[in-house]
Amino acid sequence: MPRTIIDLLVLYAWVWPIRRRGEFDIPLDSIAREIRLFIVLLGLAASPITQPFHSHPLALSERLIAGAFFVWPNCAYYLTRWLRWLHLLPKPSPEYVRQIRQRMGEQIDPE
Repeated sequence: MPRTIIDLLVLYAWVWPIRRRGEFDIPLDSIAREIRLFIVLLGLAASPITQPFHSHPLALSERLIAGAFFVWPNCAYYLTRWLRWLHLLPKPSPEYVRQIRQRMGEQIDPE
């Protein structure tokens, strides 16, 4: 296995109990899940290319970003939210908005 995959799995195993106990993860819609998967796979695909330059800032940032998106799904939520704010992505479904508002503890208007 490439070193990057092993590093990501170790990091995930280390962070998972903390995330699981605290229920910190915000639910992701399909677009956010696809963005998360794309960034993680892009980071893994770029890993062999940047491997000879393991201490180069570009290689370090590639590993950091891929690791952050792999370990912490909220990164995908906030990136998707920001891209929606810029009107680069479509608005989320009303059901998803309701689910997020309930999760965040916001008052929901009865319909």
